[in-house]
Amino acid sequence: MNTWQIGNFTVSRIVEMQVAGGTKFILPDATRAAEISWLKPHFADHEGNLIMSIGVQLEPTPGHTPIAAST
Repeated sequence: MNTWQIGNFTVSRIVEMQVAGGTKFILPDATRAAEISWLKPHFADHEGNLIMSIGVQLEPTPGHTPIAAST
C-alpha cells in the first residue's frame, strides 16, 4: 500500500491486481514503452510492457472515508 500526505489529508492506495503487458485492448495505438526510461520500473517492466493496476484510493476525512476507484 502506498500512502501520501497532502496537507491534513492522508491518501492511501490499495492495489487489488497489477499486471504487465497486453494493453492493446485499452490503448490500441500505444507503442512499446521500452525507449521511455522514466516509466521503469513503476509504470513499465524491463521489456517495455506497460504495468496496469486496479485498486482503490482511500481519502479519510473527519467523519468520512471516501473510496475512489482507480485503474
